[in-house]
Amino acid sequence: MATATEREFLDAIRRAPDDAVAVQVYGDWLLDQGDPRGELIALQAREAELDAPHVLRLLQLAAEHGFIRVPDDPERDVLRFAGGVVTEGAYRIVYEVVHRGCAVRVVESRTELRIDVDNNVVRTDKPRVMITPHAACSVLAEISAAILAGEPLAKIELVTAANLRIGRFPTDRVPDDIAALWPPGVRHIDFRDLARWRALANRWRSARST
Repeated sequence: MATATEREFLDAIRRAPDDAVAVQVYGDWLLDQGDPRGELIALQAREAELDAPHVLRLLQLAAEHGFIRVPDDPERDVLRFAGGVVTEGAYRIVYEVVHRGCAVRVVESRTELRIDVDNNVVRTDKPRVMITPHAACSVLAEISAAILAGEPLAKIELVTAANLRIGRFPTDRVPDDIAALWPPGVRHIDFRDLARWRALANRWRSARST
């Protein structure tokens, strides 16, 4: 199994969705890859029995990555928001493209919404719309073709509004009393994780006060 891909691990879980061992094996593989989601999976599996320090670590990882849902997360193909700034008005899409060692910045004439496709991350502070990786890749294909043809990027009109949709997004900042215990960095809690995250945070506060 040393050469297995992530898809193969997820397929194994899909074949036996109630098999906790299959999920654990997947988590161990992620840890071997240096992926912190492996630790998150391990902590989630023991969530009910965690002591206060481990609950705090679970909160941190869940704020950074969202709680892990395997194997068929309905939002797995939606880019995740991770902070940033956007002004009033319609969205302006900003793509950071690297072509032949040169960085190119491509902007759609709307309010700024920065997209870093390599890291599967969208950065903005208005969590209302998402863009799918498929839509981003389609736009990048157009940009690459224009670069290869020697066309000025300013001539490219990016049409993305039809591909924007509600997806994973952070709705609340991590409370100051908890964020202060972590390394610096802005963290948000995904909307769909909010109730679970708050319950764990209250559990951590209660354990610390006793």
